[in-house]
Amino acid sequence: MLETLTPDDLDRIVDRRWDPAVTMGVRLVSIADDNLQHVGQACYLRGLLHAS
Repeated sequence: MLETLTPDDLDRIVDRRWDPAVTMGVRLVSIADDNLQHVGQACYLRGLLHAS
């Protein structure tokens, strides 16, 4: 799906409940950031388990 996105798609408003409204590009960055944080948390816990 990401490969088919155009610059116009990234500028499309997907959530008007925020001020300013959230675009597709901003939402995708937010999702990627959340996932990277969870990966970091999982790696941290894995390190704790192996250190014991």
